[in-house]
Amino acid sequence: MIIWHGMDVSTYYITTLTTAVTKIGPVLAFILVGYFIFIKMPFLFFLNSMKSNRQSMPTSMQDHLDFDQIKKDQLKTQEQDFKERMKTLGAPKTEAKKEHKSEQKTEQKQEKKKEVPKKERPQDFSAENLFELKPHQAFTKNELRKKYHDLLKMNHPDKVASLGADFKKLAEQKTKDINSAYTKLKSKAA
Repeated sequence: MIIWHGMDVSTYYITTLTTAVTKIGPVLAFILVGYFIFIKMPFLFFLNSMKSNRQSMPTSMQDHLDFDQIKKDQLKTQEQDFKERMKTLGAPKTEAKKEHKSEQKTEQKQEKKKEVPKKERPQDFSAENLFELKPHQAFTKNELRKKYHDLLKMNHPDKVASLGADFKKLAEQKTKDINSAYTKLKSKAA
């Protein structure tokens, strides 16, 4: 048997626990009573009032409160809509396919006939036009380099990447045009 300050260890623990419970007991009781009065009871009253309100509601409104059933119904209708759309998108019959292909070929031929060959301008003119220079205008390498950098800043593909792939392709093409025009105009610069 272990003795601590003239007491048995078990009696020491018992006395310290009893004094702690006697000091903390009223606080714990206060917390428990407060919990039941301020949290549990209002919640129970709320639930009872909801039950009584639901019973007094018309059945059509009760159906609207059944959220699980609503979700199930929505999923069913979405699934049915999807199945109907898939049925309508089914493969067309072979005759319809043949007709569709022949129509596409004739349309393509007509479009090719409509396309007028573009008159290509000399590269020097488009390069000068791209750099907003008048034909046969004198310019220095520094001026050309400054315009080159300004044009690249305005037309860089990274600036329009967030707008979509089409804009990015256009910007890439414009950048290529700017680079080729710059190399051609460098040789003319004074």
